[in-house]
Amino acid sequence: MNRHILSLLLSFIFLFVPHCSGEPTVSDQNYTLDYSKLSPMLTEIFPSDCTDTALAVIDAFLNYENSVSAPDGYNTHLLMNTVGYIVNCACPPFSAFTDFNEVRSYDAASRTIRWNYTVSKEEHQKLLADFEDTVNSYLSEIRVSDSEATKALLLYMSLIEDGVYDYGLIGDGYADLSEAEYNLRSSSYYSLTEKSGICFGFTQALVFLYAQADLESAMVSHFGGEGAHTWPIMKLDGKYYYCDPTWDLDGSPRHFGITAADRASWSGGYEPDGAKILNLVVTERYDVSDLRFEELRSRLPVEISSIDIDRTLQTITFFGYEYQYTFSALPSAD
Repeated sequence: MNRHILSLLLSFIFLFVPHCSGEPTVSDQNYTLDYSKLSPMLTEIFPSDCTDTALAVIDAFLNYENSVSAPDGYNTHLLMNTVGYIVNCACPPFSAFTDFNEVRSYDAASRTIRWNYTVSKEEHQKLLADFEDTVNSYLSEIRVSDSEATKALLLYMSLIEDGVYDYGLIGDGYADLSEAEYNLRSSSYYSLTEKSGICFGFTQALVFLYAQADLESAMVSHFGGEGAHTWPIMKLDGKYYYCDPTWDLDGSPRHFGITAADRASWSGGYEPDGAKILNLVVTERYDVSDLRFEELRSRLPVEISSIDIDRTLQTITFFGYEYQYTFSALPSAD
């Protein structure tokens, strides 16, 4: 055989035959922390210059800087609420270790967003390094090749496991807390690292984890029903669902994959037209009615003792006392 042709043939084989170098295959690969990741759901809702400003804030924060320039032409309230929403969903340590506030952190005259730190530069770098380890521990539960529902369920279970609601942050409970302590304990950073917090901390934590895993989600707020509350909306295999990690802190995903009708009836009395992503009414843009996870919720053991994942079949088995249920996390044929 011609030496040139043989060389081309060997090169072709090298490209398409799995290597034996010890590098992980796609099925073995994990995700790792990347603060530049934003959920596509956020980038499709919010103007690009607002998302760019939010990313600039995150970059400045990671470098222990304390200001960024803001785009012109925006109502201050709209700009700061949008930037704050994105930053808190994409970079949990930010609100935990700064005094950022949507009202007072913007200088309209210079179009500058400013904040101060509640930790030293040395502490800041150590806390970020420790947080990276924490996040990568969550992400180690999933693989790049897992189905979207597998990733979503496993990260959800990891977040709610041993989670505790911090009743000291509601009502008059936080009257004796400093602003810095309240910011820390109510942050998604705290929900991830200490498994403690209130609804928007756990919600932002899940939205953050989902973005890291290339899943689409956003934080939804409602000021009716059983009281002001936040929870995530997520997109799995092209369809939209609600979930509520705060209400599942007992360790069972009974509010995973619920519909807008569920949320309005047995899951809190939150009417669809009151559920918003900032000013966007969720159900005017997204259809949150798919029943894919209805059987999962009805078949779960009363108390889950453990779960098992079959990565070949992409099934998740939930075990309880003398009971088990296996859920297929693959998308349906339709």
